[in-house]
Amino acid sequence: MNRLGRFSSVGGLTALLIGVSLFHSFVLMPLQESRQMQHWHIIPAELLEAQVVRYQDENETAAEAMYKLTARYAYKINGQYYTGNRVIVADSLGSNSSGYHELLSEIHQLQQSPEGFRVRVNPEQPAQAIIFPRPDWTVPLMMGLFSSIFILLGGGHLLYSLYQAFKQLRVSRADPTRPWTTQAEWNSPTVYSNAKSRFGSLILMALIAAMFLSLGAIAFYDQLVIRLAFFISAAVVTALAGYKAWKEYRAWQIVGKAPVTLTPYPGVIGGSVGGSLRLSRQCKSAPPCHITLECIRYRTVYSGKNTRTEQEVIWASQQRSALTDDAEGSLIRFDFKVPGACRPSTPPGDSYHKWVVNVRVEVAGVNFDRDYEIPVFITDASQLNEQFAEDQTEPLTLDETVELYDALSIGNEGSGLSLKLKGAQVKTGWLLAAVGGLMMSVIGYAAFASGTVPNTFVVLFSGAFIAAGGWLSGRHCYVRVTAQQCTVHVHWFSRLVRECCFKASEISDIEVYRSSNSRSQWPQKREYHFSLRLQLESGQTLELGGALTSRDRAEYIRQEMLDILESELDS
Repeated sequence: MNRLGRFSSVGGLTALLIGVSLFHSFVLMPLQESRQMQHWHIIPAELLEAQVVRYQDENETAAEAMYKLTARYAYKINGQYYTGNRVIVADSLGSNSSGYHELLSEIHQLQQSPEGFRVRVNPEQPAQAIIFPRPDWTVPLMMGLFSSIFILLGGGHLLYSLYQAFKQLRVSRADPTRPWTTQAEWNSPTVYSNAKSRFGSLILMALIAAMFLSLGAIAFYDQLVIRLAFFISAAVVTALAGYKAWKEYRAWQIVGKAPVTLTPYPGVIGGSVGGSLRLSRQCKSAPPCHITLECIRYRTVYSGKNTRTEQEVIWASQQRSALTDDAEGSLIRFDFKVPGACRPSTPPGDSYHKWVVNVRVEVAGVNFDRDYEIPVFITDASQLNEQFAEDQTEPLTLDETVELYDALSIGNEGSGLSLKLKGAQVKTGWLLAAVGGLMMSVIGYAAFASGTVPNTFVVLFSGAFIAAGGWLSGRHCYVRVTAQQCTVHVHWFSRLVRECCFKASEISDIEVYRSSNSRSQWPQKREYHFSLRLQLESGQTLELGGALTSRDRAEYIRQEMLDILESELDS
């Protein structure tokens, strides 16, 4: 297991332990204590005072006030007088004012009843007494949902990590001369997709979203604005995840496991990657299916205490194929020619390559879309290129260079280079801003309808979405590169927010990375965008942006910047 895998396992175990501890402390212990109080002795007592106390700071609104039910009562045991003040099991502050007033009314009813006011007293410790020993389900239910989220996430992640480690142990004695036998998924020419695990992940997401929905509704029972905001956001997530999970389940029921059989096995670098995929039913009227073969590079970057995983498609090819019906169902065949400069499959680690076949077709009213991780290696049948290199890029033509300069506002001034690079997360920024705006609209409408003041926390929460989205959408950089120096002006729309100047000795590298990707439905294809970032010797990074439509363009800009940056100063 690599460093990131060990860290993930530790994180999953930590989340599981936190969830179990919270469940034990705030759910099991109060319920056990309430159960024991049911057996305490019931004795008459004298109610001295009882009231609902309101706690509110000067800067807080009425919706942010907290409440607590306080009471004092006196009772006598074995000739000795005691004074108690415990009312309920979970004797703490809360926002449910109506619930506390209902308890206060119940206390007055007990005082006026024929039996008189009574309390329960611990026979072993007479100083301990309580009025209502029944459990308050609000706090245990909230903490039960909250701790269950940690248990589901941590336990699920830990089980998945252990399952992956167990699969690697099963193939640890594989033949080292045949590297495609060193991983469980590569052990056979029959390869199964990730559909089942993806279906389980969607179910988990829907379940966690439903827990958040219940948690928000319980926590803010008396505050309509916050409860409505939680309800709408969580209900949307739950509905989307549930609908997606239902579609995956329906596709699974219709087409079955649908494994891929590779021919040849394994796939050959500098040769052929082909095979067939069988569906469990005939699909005579199905349209042609789209099959994509991709080589994806995964890389784990450690920068101080920060760890991030980057992935990039370094080679891809797509083809269409028709479905052939037979007695057992439908058959899809594919055959790709892979150049000899590609990298073979490698087991997961800090840096590895993975080959994936994606098959998409509409079958019996469901969108069949599955990924298959397949082994592709250098074998005796490989015909390798003389220059076996990774990330080969073709030089830009004159027309492409002119188009690139016009699109990025690139200008050469003497020995320098000036360019404007837009932010790498523009689409993400607009999405965040739209979500924040929607939440703010819901909050405003709910506050107007109920005649209350919006809660400050919820307003700030939705405002953070708008602020983050606006920053990502409007951020861009003006970069000026001269000999031995790079100056970066970070702008938010037309406003200058940061100016940085770095010497060549302070810059370790200019990195090209894939900043975003999208898949269009028609025609079926994937679009990738590449951006630039400065890697500093101090370990810090500075996003330059770019959102270039091809890696070749990004590499061209990177090389132009490095050539000028590393040139000697004029005398």
